[in-house]
Amino acid sequence: MVEVFFIPAYIILIIFGAFGCLLLTEKFNPAVYMLLIVVLGITVYSNFNISDRSNNFFAYDYGINLFKSMEKDGALLVAGTILRSRQPICP
Repeated sequence: MVEVFFIPAYIILIIFGAFGCLLLTEKFNPAVYMLLIVVLGITVYSNFNISDRSNNFFAYDYGINLFKSMEKDGALLVAGTILRSRQPICP
């Protein structure tokens, strides 16, 4: 799982990696460029099942269950960003 404080480091790593790939393709023949694309494709293919969160409904189900367990016309007081949000709370 990616922690929030690692995101800037990942962005910088991607930028340096892109410059490194650019320098490799300028210095060597186009076969190196194709090799980099193949390695990237293998990496994405092998890690996609681990990183795929499209069927992870834990946070959604948790929020719905919180609202379902409340009494009618009750108030849910929480700490965090939901109080500062301009979006409606109820789904």
